[in-house]
Amino acid sequence: MNEQVTYLNISEVKQPVNVDLRAVIPTYSQMLSEGVLKEPIVVERATMVVLRGYETLEALKLLSAEKAPVLQVDSSKVKVRSLQAKLKPITLETILMAGVKGPKLPYN
Repeated sequence: MNEQVTYLNISEVKQPVNVDLRAVIPTYSQMLSEGVLKEPIVVERATMVVLRGYETLEALKLLSAEKAPVLQVDSSKVKVRSLQAKLKPITLETILMAGVKGPKLPYN
């Protein structure tokens, strides 16, 4: 099955992390200056939890956007890894739970 970008109401997309506003500003500024969003937000299909594009979602919220371009992926095709070596490994289940029920995960 081919994955397609669709547009969802922002209220349907679930953020699993507390994103630092300082990390959102570059994305927000780029969206304002270029007037275009280059990559969709990647969400897990069953839960609509963000897997990639945390900053993009928050920038769209700051812009009062009603819809977001999303790429829905099947969780069986997702591999999760932490980019910070000092943190204990994180699982897909942890991310999905944070997005669905909370509490949200730290950004850094």
